[in-house]
Amino acid sequence: TWRDNATGEEFFTVERKEGVDGAWSQIDIVPADRTSYRDTRGLSAGATYYYRVRARYTGGNSAYSNEASATPRSPLTVSGTLAGDTTWSGPVLVTGDVVVPVGRTLSLSAGTVVRFRALNDDTGGGAHGSRAELVVQGSLVVAGTESAPVVLDSDASSPARGDWYGVRVVVGAAGQRVALSHCRVEHSKVGLDVRVSTYQTPVSVEHCVVRESEGHGIYLEGKGGAKLALTLTGNTVEGHGGRGVYLAGN
Repeated sequence: TWRDNATGEEFFTVERKEGVDGAWSQIDIVPADRTSYRDTRGLSAGATYYYRVRARYTGGNSAYSNEASATPRSPLTVSGTLAGDTTWSGPVLVTGDVVVPVGRTLSLSAGTVVRFRALNDDTGGGAHGSRAELVVQGSLVVAGTESAPVVLDSDASSPARGDWYGVRVVVGAAGQRVALSHCRVEHSKVGLDVRVSTYQTPVSVEHCVVRESEGHGIYLEGKGGAKLALTLTGNTVEGHGGRGVYLAGN
């Protein structure tokens, strides 16, 4: 975070270096009046990174801010079927399919960064034997915030469409729910794929970004006459090989 002392800036540039003697490089641009930034890509656990920002005006740049540093911790590594209600926070590395069974809830806290190992599935199962996926048969609650969104993306240094399979919701039992708020789902094959076969399953996707899927961005289907109690609000869905949002019923 930083204090915004600028007036009339166009945006801020964020720079990073690794270690005291590393070389500075620009890693992002953030809008005017923003006072925080979350770095989620290309980081190594245990390494120390230094950051600085400056404002950009029509006529040039401000002076740099003071430097701040951070040291990422090692990610939680997960694969397989969850044994009970589970909460993820901080960095998470998914190496194979993760299944949330009926009657269980997976909760993702604000700021959680979930990376799926690119082109890999150590379970060899699911919808694609070489792409890890998050399979939700129970409930999924993603509780990001505007300043600390939840990220689900590839762990590749240069991620591409189809690096991982996606979030696949296959609810067939009553009493389950799916609620995503302030999250980013990027570089998967199917994005967010929701297919329910039980009456009136509540599904909400609010203030999320779904980008760069091989297929559809958000696919929603009520099977066998099942109904979705659906809320879609304030989302950005872009850069997909299929439709942005696809609603189906049978």
